[in-house]
This record gives sequence, C-alpha cells and structure tokens, in this order.
Amino acid sequence: MSLAELSDRIQTLNETIKVDIYNLDVTWELVTATFVFFMQCGFTMLEAGSVSRKVNVASILLKNLIDTIVGAAGFWLIGYAFAFGKGNAFIGYEHFALSGELPSDCCSYSHWLFQYVFCSTAITIPAGGLAERTRLRAYIIWSLAASMWIYPVIAHWAWSTTGWMSPFNGEDTFVGNNYVDFAGCGVVHMVGGIAGVVGAIIVGPRAGRWDAKFKNQWKPNDDTSVTIGALFLWFGWYGFNPGSIKMSGTDGKGSLVAALTAANTTISAAFGGITSLFIARILEGQWSIRFTSNGIVAGLVSITASASIVQSWAAMIAGIGGGLAYYGTSKLMVKLKIDDPLDVGGVHVSCGIWGLLVVGLLSEPEYLRRAYNANVRAGGLFTSGNAGQLAAQLTGIVVIFLWVTLWSVVVFGLLRVTKLLRVSEEVERKGFDEETVGEQLNELRNTLKDGTPSARASVVVINDDSESH
Repeated sequence: MSLAELSDRIQTLNETIKVDIYNLDVTWELVTATFVFFMQCGFTMLEAGSVSRKVNVASILLKNLIDTIVGAAGFWLIGYAFAFGKGNAFIGYEHFALSGELPSDCCSYSHWLFQYVFCSTAITIPAGGLAERTRLRAYIIWSLAASMWIYPVIAHWAWSTTGWMSPFNGEDTFVGNNYVDFAGCGVVHMVGGIAGVVGAIIVGPRAGRWDAKFKNQWKPNDDTSVTIGALFLWFGWYGFNPGSIKMSGTDGKGSLVAALTAANTTISAAFGGITSLFIARILEGQWSIRFTSNGIVAGLVSITASASIVQSWAAMIAGIGGGLAYYGTSKLMVKLKIDDPLDVGGVHVSCGIWGLLVVGLLSEPEYLRRAYNANVRAGGLFTSGNAGQLAAQLTGIVVIFLWVTLWSVVVFGLLRVTKLLRVSEEVERKGFDEETVGEQLNELRNTLKDGTPSARASVVVINDDSESH
C-alpha cells in the first residue's frame, strides 16, 4: 500500500468517525428528550394528586396538556430562534419556525426537540402555584408568553454560543469563567418557580385558604398520584441531567461525564427525600408522603446545575440543602400567606438558587474543564479558592430573578386587570371540572353517587365541619 492510499484510507476513516459521533449525539439527544418529555406525566400526576379537591383534577390535567401543546407551538414559531438562533449577546434572530438551513453543529432538529422539552418543563411549573383558582385561558396566554419570550431570552443568555453570560461564548465575563447552569437550575426551575410565585400573589389565595376553621381542607386529595408523580419525575431526570451532555464535546469522555451525572442525580434526590422525610417526622410529628415526595424533587432540582461537575459527597450536600430549603420556604410562604398549593416557591425557586450556589461553592475545576471542554477554568470557592465562579452564579441569580419577575408581573397583572386570570367565586366553590372543563372523571362520578365522606368533602370547598380529605 502506497503512502497516498494509506492517507486516503485514514481520511475516509476520520470522516466515518465524525459521522458516527454526530449520529451518536443526535441519538443521545432524541432518547434523552423522550425521558424529559415523560416528566410531563410526572408533573401531571403530582399536581393532580396535590390539589385539595377531586373536582379540580380534570382541569389540572387539561392545563398540563395546554402547557405542552401551546408551549410546543410557541417555541417552534418564535422561541427557539430567540434562544438558539444566530444572534447577539442579548437574543437570537434566525430559524423562526425552524426555517432556513439548520447547522448540524448547533441548531439541528434533535436539538430543537431537546430544548423544547426543557422549555415545556419551565412553563408547566407555574401551574402548581396557580392551581384551583385560575382560568384555562390564562394558562394559554402564559404558555405563549413564556415559550416565545420569557424563557427563550434567559436560555439564550445562559446556553447559546453568543449569550452574554454563557460559558460557550468564548469570552470571560468574570474571573476565569462565566455563569454555569448545567441543566437548568436557573434557566428552567427559577424561571418556572418565580413565575408561579408571582402568579400566586397576583391571583390571590384560594377561597377560605387562610381561615382557621378550614385549615384541614388543603391536604393533597390523592397520595398515590403524588407518589407516582414524584417517581416519574425522578425517572425523567435521568434524561434531564445526563442528556445535557454532548458526547462529542467532552474530549471523548462523554460516557464518563454522563455516568457521574446520573450517579450525582440519584444521590441528591435520595438525600433530599431523606431530609424532608425526617424533618416532617420531627417537626410535624408524622411521616409525610407529601413532604417526602416534594423533598425528592427538591433534591433533583438542587443538583441540576452541578450534576456533572461535583463529587458525590457534594451531591449529598446539595440534596440535604435542597430538603432544608424546600421545607423552610414552604413554611415561610404560609407565614406570608402566599397560597402556593404545590410549593413551587420552595421546590423550584429556593432549590434552584441553592443549586446554582452549589456550583459556585463546590464545583471541581477538573470536572468543569472536562464537562465544558475547557470553556470553564475556575471552580467552586471551597474547592479552588477562586471566587469568580460564585460571582458569576450570583449575577445569574439576580438577572434571572429580575427578568422573570418583571415579565410575570406584566403577564399576570394584565390578565388580572382584564379579568381573564381568576374564575368566579361560584365556580371556585363548586369546582372546576363541570363548569370550566365540562367533564368529570368517571371514577369521581361513581364516588359522588356513593355519598361517602370523602366525596362530600370533594364537592364543597368550604364547610363548617372542616372535614379532612
């Protein structure tokens, strides 16, 4: 074999390897995207089980469908272009409705799908804070605003190749590195959680929520759904976190980074659940499915920004901190009389902030370089002695908080002024499903015919005997 023939064969082999790596990236994105999409089932189950009345379950199911379908339309039409299209430091401006040639190194169809399911996750979170008193048309408008503007701009800033605080923009805004949010503590969970809290404040509490006579009427209506929902979310998180790795962009160590990410995701979820389990037993005097399930999700949120860049002991700390942050915020919201039925403030806002701080405090410089292909060089304050990463994280937290708060006030404020936000008091007291959705679950109809105490409690939102359900 001549040198020329050998050179040709090597070149052919290199091209084949490049194609195989590209195909691996696409397959990885498609498979993990389906895991993340399955999280919608988890949110649906968790929310349906957590609302206090069975006659509101069908409306919760429809609201989750609305988030999913309207969010897909909005992100396809405008949102993806703003988030990941070629643009400037503030926003993208190419590939509206996936038009034009999509470059394989960035904006492929698989990339759109993967980013859509993240967007869908962010816009479904507020449903938990607004549950049991918000009109369906308000959810449609929110889903459009979030998928076309509020979420995409933050995603562009943090994850695009030109975003001003992205680690992929090739520039150092802070000491050695930029804002790092591996799978979306800020971009996804803070965005959804802040919107949910702002919306809950603007729409106001459920009728009778803070009346002492009815304090036992606000428990989850179905612990089975709550439990299954939390486990479904945990399953989906194995796509949410490991799926955020691009196999070809980690110096050939993609599988190692993915394995570390999955392990850390598991550890943090476990310790978030354990922390909440025992806090409830010690401070509430009982073992609690609700606190344990939400603690698991709190642990998952808390590791989302750092799953690929911390050691396992740090994942344990992330989970414990998440359990504490969730419980403390849940109690604070009650103290402030902010009606947050699914604790989105604790699970998504507080744990999202905590998760970003974990990056600034405990991330390993070597792991950062490996996961980000040397785009990030510093590490956490306690692991490297460098405060630059912490400064970047704090900046990201403040910017996300201000952006989402501003636009949530605009969207929900306008909905309230135009009387499109909240249902009438009569509908709220009767329950959503008949008058708002126009349908009842067959199982519920049979239960109501039986005349059982639990059925009576689900029909009347406020009654003088404060019957628990």
